[in-house]
Amino acid sequence: MRLPYCLVWCFLLLALSSLDARADKRVALVIGNGAYRNVPPLANPTNDAADVGAALKRSGFDPVVTTDLDQSAMQDTILRFAREARGADVALFYYSGHALQFAGVNYLVPVDAVVRDEVDLRRLVRADEILADLQQAKNLRILVLDACRDNPFADELRRNVGQGRGVTVSRGLAKMESPEGTIISYATQAGRTADDGSGRNSPYTSAFLEHIGDKGNVNTVFQTISAGVYQRSKGSQVPELSLSFFGEFYLNGKPETAALSPATPQVDPCGGRRPLA
Repeated sequence: MRLPYCLVWCFLLLALSSLDARADKRVALVIGNGAYRNVPPLANPTNDAADVGAALKRSGFDPVVTTDLDQSAMQDTILRFAREARGADVALFYYSGHALQFAGVNYLVPVDAVVRDEVDLRRLVRADEILADLQQAKNLRILVLDACRDNPFADELRRNVGQGRGVTVSRGLAKMESPEGTIISYATQAGRTADDGSGRNSPYTSAFLEHIGDKGNVNTVFQTISAGVYQRSKGSQVPELSLSFFGEFYLNGKPETAALSPATPQVDPCGGRRPLA
């Protein structure tokens, strides 16, 4: 009777450890903006957002997935997320869509945006403010920006602002400093543009979906995602990763270690067997 009792006890311990692994509160906001009204639309962000939301849910997050947000809806959604991040152990923000940098500040672009000069930038969403909102989470904060497409307002800004004020309208996004306990994952390097992709998802999001469910420390998972993008693009797109999280955190548990096979017994030429020393 002792053997069945031991088995029941082992199953109970496994169940409790599984509950402990998912006892933390994980919140995520996923935005995919593709149906732009005043600049060329993007084909993949809606798919990217739906697929990322489903993948995050499988990894224990409670994701809010939104697509094609105008200025008002985008600001309201981000404000609600800021409140959710306050009581969370882990907070993650993912964005797929148009974005731009101006004077070293990164902006995410709502679908109804019109940007003629620097005044209109106030209608956009500052990425550094989202990064500040994420800091309210207790343990781990993750910012994912699959948003380094060409700046659709670059020519207009250059005409109306010009380069004479010491302000440069640059390509891609500017690198942000990641506070302690934070991971920032960019689709490509600062000042470079990323591919929107010809399939269902962008190259970055394809690699994200492939590896976000991996077992292992979260830093390793995002390093693997970056390597996956580089491989998929044959080196033409090099993701940038800013890691300031120095602890260990496992979104999907620790990797399983292979069981050691028992040593093969040696044959004693004098007869019988003796185990390896």
